Amino acid sequence: MRPQMNSIKQLQPDLIIGWAFPHRFYKPWLDRIAPVYLMSGSGYETTLQRLRDVGALCDRTLVAERAIAQLEHTLAAHQRLSTTQAPKTVLMMGGSTLNRWLGKFLIETDRGTVGSLLQRLTHYPWPEPANHRGEPGFMTYSLPQIVTINPDVIFVQTYPPAQRPLSQQLARHPLWNQLTAVQTHQVYEVDQFWHMGTGTRMLNLILNQLMDKVYPQNQGSK
Repeated sequence: MRPQMNSIKQLQPDLIIGWAFPHRFYKPWLDRIAPVYLMSGSGYETTLQRLRDVGALCDRTLVAERAIAQLEHTLAAHQRLSTTQAPKTVLMMGGSTLNRWLGKFLIETDRGTVGSLLQRLTHYPWPEPANHRGEPGFMTYSLPQIVTINPDVIFVQTYPPAQRPLSQQLARHPLWNQLTAVQTHQVYEVDQFWHMGTGTRMLNLILNQLMDKVYPQNQGSK
């Protein structure tokens, strides 16, 4: 979040890679050390373009294209298998104990990187308005709003501070228990991977883990 300029300068880098937020505020100083590439945006296509950009900057274009081809192969395999079954309505949500108290939960929209992939493989009815002013790819939903859509499968990420998984904290909530996913035991706590990276390796891992839960009959068919 706060780059140590002296330490970076001592490394004498050829290239500095950061995120538009917050590193755009430090760019004038970073530019004095080395060329700066600031990543931004969310969504599957944006992720691929970002990898191509970095591949070109590092003279590793072929390596980047091989990584993209591997991810697209994984995606195509899941797409073929998903067409053999009726699409399930899926939700990717997260929150902490504070979110439970407030009754507002963070969900990944169809413009988020993982959400844009799930939209290709499932029924993922969580659109992001064009005039959305929050963090790209994420919105807050109340439990009544989630009940209105009533997903078949829910993936939950629990954020600190929380002594228990978020799904366990909601276990006695009457609205939570109205959800189809809860009634059919299709609620899964997953790792906090939203902000841990959106590269091709991470997305391959996410796809394989999530889709085996959404369409368990397809396990071993890939």
